[in-house]
Amino acid sequence: MDYAAVFKKAQPFAYSYVDDDATSTFTCAGECGYRIRSAIHPDRPRAPDPPAGGSVG
Repeated sequence: MDYAAVFKKAQPFAYSYVDDDATSTFTCAGECGYRIRSAIHPDRPRAPDPPAGGSVG
């Protein structure tokens, strides 16, 4: 199943995969320096921020 296509059909400007396509709202050619966070339940503890200047993953 092409999961990226399923998400793209539901939300055409969504970015669901690293090699999705150029129609996505945000793309970058290298390290962008931004974080993506998901909404979580307010009672759940927040994960710590990564060290300044470090990379995630």
